[in-house]
Amino acid sequence: QGLAIRPDHQMIGHTGFLMVTRAMAPGFRALRKRDRATKDTTTDIDSLTPEERAEQLEDLELRDISDRKLRKVLRDLDAQVHAIGE
Repeated sequence: QGLAIRPDHQMIGHTGFLMVTRAMAPGFRALRKRDRATKDTTTDIDSLTPEERAEQLEDLELRDISDRKLRKVLRDLDAQVHAIGE
């Protein structure tokens, strides 16, 4: 019934079906999982020299804090300080 490559014209399992058929097709290399860069979670920033620390901080992707988030943090901090004072 036509030239459809999907079984029974349904989208159930469609992506997996296409990946398997592509991997099995002659002349194509098998698909490989891409390696992602991992975050450095083991470096102790206090043990670094000032130059190394500056390089580490440059690598961080710092974002601006929204006004709403800043108000929330200040409100929570004020509540914690007030609770300690009682």
